[in-house]
Amino acid sequence: MIQKNRAGKILAAAVYGIGAAITLILCILFLSHSEAILFPEAMLPSQAWELASGWLALGFVPMLLASLAFYSVCGIRETKHRLRNSLLTFLPAAVCGGFLLFWAGTWCAGMFRTFA
Repeated sequence: MIQKNRAGKILAAAVYGIGAAITLILCILFLSHSEAILFPEAMLPSQAWELASGWLALGFVPMLLASLAFYSVCGIRETKHRLRNSLLTFLPAAVCGGFLLFWAGTWCAGMFRTFA
């Protein structure tokens, strides 16, 4: 029983760590605002920073699930600085959620502009 709980903690921490690292790398790519077009032969060629923001938006649900698993399995609720640790745990999911809201707002504004 103890080994199963330990394996769950290791798995949750590994998935969360990988997700947080990918979020950090994509945020750095977005903030660098690279003008390079990665796939020029694509139907809609995009710059690197646009692709990074799209991937961050698509990663919201997996990052939220990883954050929830890490929060519940690793016992963040029982720590001394619960609020700080909770905010730091859900920070990558909040960043991805911000990009999702940005892309949803851009899509809605484009729809209203098209029909108006």
